[in-house]
Amino acid sequence: MIGRKPNEARTYLRRSTGKQESGIYTHLEWAINEARKCGVRLDADRRDLDHMLQHGLSQYKGICLD
Repeated sequence: MIGRKPNEARTYLRRSTGKQESGIYTHLEWAINEARKCGVRLDADRRDLDHMLQHGLSQYKGICLD
């Protein structure tokens, strides 16, 4: 993993079963809002998470998915 830059956030999303797909979107929205409140940039949105799920990626932009 490449190191993050100052004032740049990353989020780690974890799901233990396939039934938790909707939960990771909620967690992502929370992370985006918290990053905004803290004045840091999180390069991630719902489309990025969709892309990750469609392509089986575990890391993309500011998201790490487990």
